[in-house]
Amino acid sequence: MTERERNVQIKFYVTEKEAALLQQKIDKSGKSRRDFFLQLASSGKIVRLDSLMSELKRQGNNLNQLTKVLNTYGDKPLYSKNAMESVRKILEEVGKTWRLLNQFLAVQSNTHLNTSRKKQKPQQN
Repeated sequence: MTERERNVQIKFYVTEKEAALLQQKIDKSGKSRRDFFLQLASSGKIVRLDSLMSELKRQGNNLNQLTKVLNTYGDKPLYSKNAMESVRKILEEVGKTWRLLNQFLAVQSNTHLNTSRKKQKPQQN
């Protein structure tokens, strides 16, 4: 008897709702369950939100510091070189975070658009 090329079996539990959602996606794909999961595993994108979330929390703290500086000095010029440098650094960090967030959202949007386009069937005239 020939040995199977794929000889490892993977099992996991899901809720009934998750199972129904997975089955819908498998049905829409037109693939077998095995092929669906293999394709998802090989080409699917896993997004780690933990680093983005910690960065957003850090930026929230930075924005609070900036707000405190602006409320303290109001419309007076910031003569302190340290205060100006702090504000500049905070704004740079906020800018970096926005760029990361925009990149993340662009990837999500493209992934969603690609998935949606594959689902659409050409119109027949």
